[in-house]
Amino acid sequence: MSVNLTRYALWYAGSSLIVLTVQILFQQAFGINLGQAFLPIIPAMIAAMVEGTNWAKENRDPMPKPWKDACAMTGLCIAITAVLIFATTIQTVGMGFEGIRVVALLMTIYAVFWLITNRLFLYMGARNEWANQNRRGG
Repeated sequence: MSVNLTRYALWYAGSSLIVLTVQILFQQAFGINLGQAFLPIIPAMIAAMVEGTNWAKENRDPMPKPWKDACAMTGLCIAITAVLIFATTIQTVGMGFEGIRVVALLMTIYAVFWLITNRLFLYMGARNEWANQNRRGG
């Protein structure tokens, strides 16, 4: 059994929208501009941690192919983020070839961070759940 990619995608998309909303609210209400370089990584952390926790609830064995799962999860991050970027910027900014190149470069850089983040937080979520199960005696 591998991770549930549907659940991961829902958590990633939902937390991406929440992070985007919080960023806009802080900017509009308080004039605070949250650093934007790290914000796309937060939803991957949340979704991977949830998936790792759910894995550990269902299995006591280590994940058979965690890097393969992290790659699949990273593919979802790229796809969902591309849809969100397209949906939020295409109407307001006429994105020419140069804009597409910049977005593609940023997505490539983020893909590396998403891969590492997904793998790390997938393990952390599972490890934390196993520790909780051991404390509860189950």
